[in-house]
Amino acid sequence: MSHPVLEATSVMGAALKSVADTSPVFMSTDDKATALRALVRVEAQTVELRLRIMPEAGDVAEQTAAHDIASWLTDQTRARFEDARADQALARSLDRRYPVLGLALREGDANLAQAQVIATALDGLPAEVPSAVLALAEATLVGHAAKFGPRPLGRLGRRILD
Repeated sequence: MSHPVLEATSVMGAALKSVADTSPVFMSTDDKATALRALVRVEAQTVELRLRIMPEAGDVAEQTAAHDIASWLTDQTRARFEDARADQALARSLDRRYPVLGLALREGDANLAQAQVIATALDGLPAEVPSAVLALAEATLVGHAAKFGPRPLGRLGRRILD
């Protein structure tokens, strides 16, 4: 039996393959709207899983003599290095500092762009901010992700201590 993560990726791939030749042209307007919202949610959940694996994948980079997992991912997937590096930094932040933000991604309640903006805002807070205040700021910004996109979240993040 393979690892549950590999099983999940196999099921997701098979499900997407099953609709690869299906045209959305005859979907109702409501069905299209529902599908688009659901796909964004699933995309966030998929990104979270990838980000959850990245901090644990140093051995993958070592095995191939890559500098780090971002370098390995760039080489293996032809991703932009800047994007892989940003994902690696976010993955580290979610793993070590921002569990509420990680959970929001895992549940599909925030997307990658929102998570990047929130993590950047939290990382920009002064070091002397007490951990309880940092946790409250994280929860507040994650809560605002239900209503605001990345740009307004960035503005809120810059003023979160106010």
